[in-house]
Amino acid sequence: MKQITLGLTVLLCSIIPLYAASRAEMRSEAREALNELYSITPVARQAAQSAKAVLVFPKIVKAGFVVGAQRND
Repeated sequence: MKQITLGLTVLLCSIIPLYAASRAEMRSEAREALNELYSITPVARQAAQSAKAVLVFPKIVKAGFVVGAQRND
């Protein structure tokens, strides 16, 4: 039980505060990401011209959460 309490305490104390970006920031970051894609892969611009929509993720963050438990009787 002590290990679980300690683990939860460490987890809760290490959470990074998040903030929501403004609409202008999101548009700017999306434009930058799209322009970078177009400069790296010119075919992407051609594909975007014939697409009905383009979804842009300017920042992708990977996260993982692992929970383990053990009980010895």
